[in-house]
Amino acid sequence: LAKPARIHRIVLDFSYFVNNNPYEVSLIGLTKNGAITLVDKSFVKPFAGNKKEFCVQVDELIEQIKVIAHPDGGINRVRVFSYNV
Repeated sequence: LAKPARIHRIVLDFSYFVNNNPYEVSLIGLTKNGAITLVDKSFVKPFAGNKKEFCVQVDELIEQIKVIAHPDGGINRVRVFSYNV
């Protein structure tokens, strides 16, 4: 991320991966105090060629995010939306 922020929404875009998007995805956030789970392992295979939005309810400032695809697959874009800090 450009700077630490309070995240409220993450959008994964699978637009160009109609037959090669991951089966499941999980998202981890790195804070000053360590790593926290933003999104547990979620089934995303039906969203091939589309977008999947996750609402995140975390009060801590997130410095980085890690996207884990189970198994490997294509993700076109990861958009992270934050509140103004």
